Amino acid sequence: MADMLVRSEIELSVPVAERHINAAREAASYLTTDKSSIQIEIVGEGKNWIYTTFPVKRARQVDVCDRIAKEMSMEMEDYQDQILCFLKSEAEQRRDQRKLERAKERRRQARMLREAAKQNKETE
Repeated sequence: MADMLVRSEIELSVPVAERHINAAREAASYLTTDKSSIQIEIVGEGKNWIYTTFPVKRARQVDVCDRIAKEMSMEMEDYQDQILCFLKSEAEQRRDQRKLERAKERRRQARMLREAAKQNKETE
């Protein structure tokens, strides 16, 4: 079973410093299944948001949320707020895109059948 991708978005009360980056990387390395896949991004107007993206073992999201949130916040100085996101893998995105395209095609075919039936009624 494939891993699932998690993004922890932490808002700090101060701009992100090197110590925050190190703390995020350390917390993620404790939680992740692949330490080389940890990605850290600094965002926000005041550069006070730190986004940490990493894979974790697949499980129900509700079962891992608390553990991830607790680990990420405990390691972080100047912690203010946190958002957890469960991202779709590329394979899941492709699957969803194919599903969407198939649904569009079915709707297009149904519309064409309705139009053909309507034209047949008019010609009778």
